[in-house]
Amino acid sequence: MKPPNGAPDGWIGRLGSAWEDRLLGAFLADRPGAYRLALVGLVAIVLVTLGMLFSFGCTHQWSCAWDSAFLLDGGWRLLAGQRPHVDFYSPLGAVPLLVTALGMLVAGPRGAALSYGPAIVFPFVTLAAWWIARRRLPALHALVFCSMVGFTLVATHYPGHPFHDTTYAAQYNRLGGALLAVLLLQMLLPPRNADRDSGSAGVAGVLEGLCAGVILGLLMFTKITYFGMGVAAVAMAGWSCFRLRIAAWSAMVGAGAAVWFCVVWYLGFDFAAFDADMKMLAAVQDPDYRIVALANAVRWNRGALGLLAVMMVLLVRPMRRGNLDAELSSWLLTATMAVVGIFVGLFIYSTDGISGMPPAFAVAALVLAENLRRRCVISGPLQPETFERGFKYLLASALAAYLAGVIIVHGSLSVAYSFGWHWLHADRLPTTAVVQSRTMGDVLLPPRADEAQLVDRDAVIAGILKRDPEQPALTSYQYACWTNDGLDLLRRHVNGESRIFVMDWVNPFSFALELPSPRGDALYWHAGRVFDEEHFPDADRVFREVTLVMVPNRAIQPASKRALARVYGRVLQSRFQPIDQSKLWTLYARRPSGDRPSRGGT
Repeated sequence: MKPPNGAPDGWIGRLGSAWEDRLLGAFLADRPGAYRLALVGLVAIVLVTLGMLFSFGCTHQWSCAWDSAFLLDGGWRLLAGQRPHVDFYSPLGAVPLLVTALGMLVAGPRGAALSYGPAIVFPFVTLAAWWIARRRLPALHALVFCSMVGFTLVATHYPGHPFHDTTYAAQYNRLGGALLAVLLLQMLLPPRNADRDSGSAGVAGVLEGLCAGVILGLLMFTKITYFGMGVAAVAMAGWSCFRLRIAAWSAMVGAGAAVWFCVVWYLGFDFAAFDADMKMLAAVQDPDYRIVALANAVRWNRGALGLLAVMMVLLVRPMRRGNLDAELSSWLLTATMAVVGIFVGLFIYSTDGISGMPPAFAVAALVLAENLRRRCVISGPLQPETFERGFKYLLASALAAYLAGVIIVHGSLSVAYSFGWHWLHADRLPTTAVVQSRTMGDVLLPPRADEAQLVDRDAVIAGILKRDPEQPALTSYQYACWTNDGLDLLRRHVNGESRIFVMDWVNPFSFALELPSPRGDALYWHAGRVFDEEHFPDADRVFREVTLVMVPNRAIQPASKRALARVYGRVLQSRFQPIDQSKLWTLYARRPSGDRPSRGGT
């Protein structure tokens, strides 16, 4: 005889019942106990991660070490009372620099601020993500999502690179990516029916609107592309979250306006300066470049895109034939939400030039898995069709966990690797691997395996000078000697009134020498990305406070040095004169008197 309720007989039927009772019941049910356990696990993850971040401070940097220079310079400027856009040209908004400045308030003016700032923000962002995920996802997926958001923010490796490629490059993109992931989940996936239809839905809706508004406001002053994609997600999918509740939409607009007002107040109500910087940034970046970068982002993530396509196919089969039109409409809506998340991720990472998988892909996968889960909720006795749907959900759940887990594993391993490396190797580094500065003494720049025998600075400098003049970038070890050689040269000439300008990508010297950075300068100079020979800050503004100009004999980015020379070369020759040099640098000082060229200064 067949078992009742149409279940398969024999061992298959018993296996199906066990699957139902032990696996699907645990995965598909929304149990308060499961959420409590997941929250305890999340808090434990946060506390352990914070302990490691605060213990090692500034991680060693294997690549792109110069990016930490402009982040430290930005925080240093803010502590000195300067404001981005108003007092210096910045392609970034105030928020990521405020995070670094916050780290300096806790750690003091030193490299550890690069870890301390995100560490302080980390628990707040993670718990906000928990509140959003708790209303939308089962406990396990909520834990996975929040862990992904947290490690997106505080990981110490370059996105898309191995976990041991430690660096602070793209840290501002990590902040934007974490905030955008929370907003995307909120927009692309409505709360469960139980939460949406409960008596507290009005209050919860207002809180959801406040959260979305705050995130949008922060994204606007983090990086303008993240804000643009956040607005696009709200426009395309926000009605799915808020339905037609006026209170929720009003709360979102009000919270966003409040954040906007606070930042503009911080900028001295000079929103025009922010607007001018963003317009210059948009004018510099060639649309053809963006198209090529988008194609590269698709190529780099073709595997993840294939898995997301499989998940969309899994959603097709559970359609009920008796109500096919409604099922097809639901599938199209779910697929559209996932496509929005995929596009947002591709666009953001293409503009950032990052080869890794965007967190938005994991959000899209969680949206697909959750929509399949909601079709598989079991309210009656076991049926073969229910068993098939449950299996499909578990497969979709595993794929979503894999996509999010890639980010979690790499992020958590990078923090653990930084922690372990610091305790094992930090005290054994040669002096040539450490910037000789009180403020940057904890910025560790170890040699690679092929540089391990180069313990003499002159040998490292010789290697720098032998490089192809057009080859961009230096190794971290070379960057340490590049900086130390410049510091030795500057210390013979600086005083408390000195203001230093560098004709290259970054300026590490103002922070390293604890001197104020010159107002009017740029946060960093990246030719073709933040300025070019047609769009650049006014020369009179840039050099108004500058007393010393450092010109590298071997630039970190030769293209930026050439562009700066063409844009500001006449100003350099007419207002400054060479006074000293080292193997890697030539130092110019302001002339006692000199011609002041017309505005633009080329």
